Amino acid sequence: MKLRNKILSLFLSVIMIFSIVPITASAEATGGTCGDNVQWGFSSSGTLYINGTGEMYEYPYRESPWRHLENKIIAVEVSGTVSSISSYAFVDFDEIQAVTISNASVVVEEGAFDDCDSLSRVDIGSRGGTGGVICDRAFAFCRNLRTVRLYNGVEIIEGFAFYCSNNLKDLFLPMGIKTLERAFCQDSDVKITYDGTSAEWGNVVENNPDALLNLFIVQCKDEKLLPHGSCGDNLKWTVDFDTETLTISGHGEMRDYEGDYYGTYAPWGRVSSHITNVVIEEGVTSIGDYAFYGLGITNITIPNSVSKIGHGALYNCQNLSSITIPNGVRIIGRDFVSVSTEIVFQGDSNLWLSIVKNNGDSELRKYLVRCWDKTLWSVGSCGENVTYEMNLMTNCMTISGTGAMKNYSAGLGFRGVWTDFIDEI
Repeated sequence: MKLRNKILSLFLSVIMIFSIVPITASAEATGGTCGDNVQWGFSSSGTLYINGTGEMYEYPYRESPWRHLENKIIAVEVSGTVSSISSYAFVDFDEIQAVTISNASVVVEEGAFDDCDSLSRVDIGSRGGTGGVICDRAFAFCRNLRTVRLYNGVEIIEGFAFYCSNNLKDLFLPMGIKTLERAFCQDSDVKITYDGTSAEWGNVVENNPDALLNLFIVQCKDEKLLPHGSCGDNLKWTVDFDTETLTISGHGEMRDYEGDYYGTYAPWGRVSSHITNVVIEEGVTSIGDYAFYGLGITNITIPNSVSKIGHGALYNCQNLSSITIPNGVRIIGRDFVSVSTEIVFQGDSNLWLSIVKNNGDSELRKYLVRCWDKTLWSVGSCGENVTYEMNLMTNCMTISGTGAMKNYSAGLGFRGVWTDFIDEI
């Protein structure tokens, strides 16, 4: 009886071993089917090949048949007329460095190559075709992606297709591209090479207004387009990345904008990391509210045609040590520049004092201003025709003019206009 039990136990063990073998073999598979007419295979060189006709099967998240090879696959080559790459088929495959898909009619579905850290190059459509689509997040968070080349037949790039792939430097687009949604992060430095004329690219921009395509450098067949746009009814702006210069040109008033801790909401704020110089050309008559708020500029040129500088226009520009204001300026908004910025005024002190008075001197009085005839440290009015000046070098306040001084409250409630300097006087 004992011998028979031992034999039975041994027999069951053998059955269990053989029942496990197919599972192990499947887990180590290096090829198979991944669509009704689509096959895949893996070579010892590290390339996963996909070939055939039609759509790839859809798989549950992180359960594609080559998932066990995620640390071995360094390249993916899709040939034939495979028409889809299924959602998340290669998500988190951190060793993939290159993806080549020959059929331009392919649909690269949502998240297909999401978060592939080593992916640096993508080529799609060299065999031609029509109706190709790169879907939402197809190549998102591919942090080392440098070059993407798309051929004629790829017609649609959906929103966030390259989201947070912030090292993408070169995107080659075919002339047949139709829809290009907001595929990149706003601070992307990608340079676009377009296989068409600037006029044809203008149509793409017009048909995709939400894509902010005017913020990118675009090399067309006939000319190179810089980031550009409008900032007034008759004003335009451009940014030259090579010289890091924002240029405002045209005639008339600049639009007003808003700003916050993160900087200006003006359109050039999206490329602010490429701006250290601002040139405002003759003909521009105003600088809008918060136009350059928080930019890292070191220099700004303001022409004689400017008569108004808006609220917060240059505030929090921490690298701007000095600003020159032409004598044609008459209106200056509150906190137009940080107190730490030295002001050089191209007029005499009397003209500056009149500007201070006409603009509510509670704000303008706090700046150090170098006029043609003298330096004003802190100035303001304390009577209809009476002004004060506080020299912080000598700690001396001078009151001058004609007529009576204003009356002020006494005691703890005293708030004379010079109380900010009460400890220095």
